[in-house]
Amino acid sequence: KIGKAVVKRILTELQKKKDKDADAYAKFWAEFGIVLKEGLYEDQDNRDKLLKLSLFTSAKTGQLISLSDYIAAMPEKQEKIYTLSAETAEQAQTSPHLEGFRARDIDVLLMTDPVDEFWMQAINEFEGKAFASASRGAIDLDEITSKPSSDDDTAPADDAELAPLLAKVKTILGDTVKDVRLSKTLTDSPVCLVADEDGMDIQMERLMKAHNKDFSGSPRILELNPSHELITGLKDKIKADKDPDLVHDAATMLFDQALILEGRTPVNLNEFANRMTRLMQRGISA
Repeated sequence: KIGKAVVKRILTELQKKKDKDADAYAKFWAEFGIVLKEGLYEDQDNRDKLLKLSLFTSAKTGQLISLSDYIAAMPEKQEKIYTLSAETAEQAQTSPHLEGFRARDIDVLLMTDPVDEFWMQAINEFEGKAFASASRGAIDLDEITSKPSSDDDTAPADDAELAPLLAKVKTILGDTVKDVRLSKTLTDSPVCLVADEDGMDIQMERLMKAHNKDFSGSPRILELNPSHELITGLKDKIKADKDPDLVHDAATMLFDQALILEGRTPVNLNEFANRMTRLMQRGISA
């Protein structure tokens, strides 16, 4: 009883401090936030209070914000709290998974503490808004708000025209990917890797591998940006049935690029270097 009373009193005082002096509380959070996050996973009775006390880095501003602040700033049609896991905030900010969100001015919360992967498995929502990973599942941001058009935008090919490309890349990559599909979030990068709806985020895979060297994870989905010149050029090569060796190298290199963007290493570095050399030679001699 004494323990519960002490915890309740401390959480109440922390909430007062957060409401009264946000800057001072942010300094406190920088030192002890990870401890409070452990409570999100372990202390089921106080989860709601701890969620209100929790702060996360905003991808939009780079500053710490609360979940309530995030929800208050959401577009009208947004129904989920989007998150992105990474080892550091700097790494997360360079992720291609953020491109579509930035283009539509939708914020994403950056999860950079190992404990985030665990408490998010136990907590599904906050104030009626479900948590959703920006790197998992098929996300259609156009349902929230349309991407602003610009003079540089090019209309992507339709799905039927791109179907041979998807099939060919899937054949080339085989079991190294679970599927190949078109992205609805990429704007600048040609490719990215995502987990399926029930899959494991890359950060959780890293944690599992760190504790079990035999853990291999599961194949991820390769998403292609249908508006990127590299993807449309590859589509044209496949449609014309020209230069199969180049198509094979390009498809494999795109997968390796997606791995690198996630902070992972291509499986065979020697083959990766050879492919890069061949592609550079073609570019220089063209």
